[in-house]
Amino acid sequence: MSTKGIESVVSRAMSDDGFIESLLADPDQALADFDLTAEEIARFKSMSRIEITTLTDPEEGKSFAIMIGEMKSHRKIHDDTQILSGMADT
Repeated sequence: MSTKGIESVVSRAMSDDGFIESLLADPDQALADFDLTAEEIARFKSMSRIEITTLTDPEEGKSFAIMIGEMKSHRKIHDDTQILSGMADT
């Protein structure tokens, strides 16, 4: 989980309206320089303009925390599933 990478994306979006436009137009290019997992990139790519705007609103800090929590939860489930799959193979 690269929480720092997510924070960097959100910080950039908060300070640079052009970055939001880039994120919506070409998310792969916009996110290329950030340390993000494939799942985090997919999450940003699936976000609408409204979701990104809400995420970058300082009054909506809870939304950012929820997003990180969802990503961590998904990552843990994914990791646990891989561990269990590996155990079944032995």
